[in-house]
Amino acid sequence: MKDSAENEETPESGDTEIEATKSQAIAKPQTSEPIKDKYLLLLDTAANTYENIKFADTKATVLLAIYSAFLGFAGKKLAEDGLNHFSQMDVPEILLVISLLILAAGIICLIFTIWPRAKVHMDNHKGFLHADRISEFDDVREFSNYIDGDTLTEKEIKKQIVDLAWGRANSNRKKYDFLKIAMVLGISGLVSGSASIAVEVLQKVELPSEESMQETIESPRSQAPDSLPKA
Repeated sequence: MKDSAENEETPESGDTEIEATKSQAIAKPQTSEPIKDKYLLLLDTAANTYENIKFADTKATVLLAIYSAFLGFAGKKLAEDGLNHFSQMDVPEILLVISLLILAAGIICLIFTIWPRAKVHMDNHKGFLHADRISEFDDVREFSNYIDGDTLTEKEIKKQIVDLAWGRANSNRKKYDFLKIAMVLGISGLVSGSASIAVEVLQKVELPSEESMQETIESPRSQAPDSLPKA
């Protein structure tokens, strides 16, 4: 009888321990590593920003080719006209000069779009995240010792991650600011150039004068028979 009673109490005590373990697991929040997750997120952000930078450079290069081609066309046309003074220009040529100046300003903005690079804002320019920082080492042995040594602490790694993300974000913002201005200038310059071509074409079209229109109206009358044939 005692054995059966002990057997009956054993499951109850086991269930109590399980319930206690469950309650402790529920009461204790699951710990994570938010600090590491934050810096990993910064690395992902820096990688995405780098893709945006490359896309801005590609767009700027394409627009630079288009603007340069139209700028060369406008300059060649003005040179062929042989104009030496602004007073000698008519409306199409004035519009073409305006287009040339606007596109020249757009090209300058495109150059500034391609130029900005990520800045380094740390005392020690040597590091392992920027290509420029890696190249600061004299040789591969010095770089290897830097990676394996005590200099590259967790704090230093975090500082370089922050610097990488900030530098690329700053460069990305500057690039797209200049790119937007260049696109507005480019559209304005192309519109002005197209208007110049349209006005020039319209000027070359010879509209009929009033006398020729009057002659055209009266000519059928003069060719008409004086009298109708008799039946």
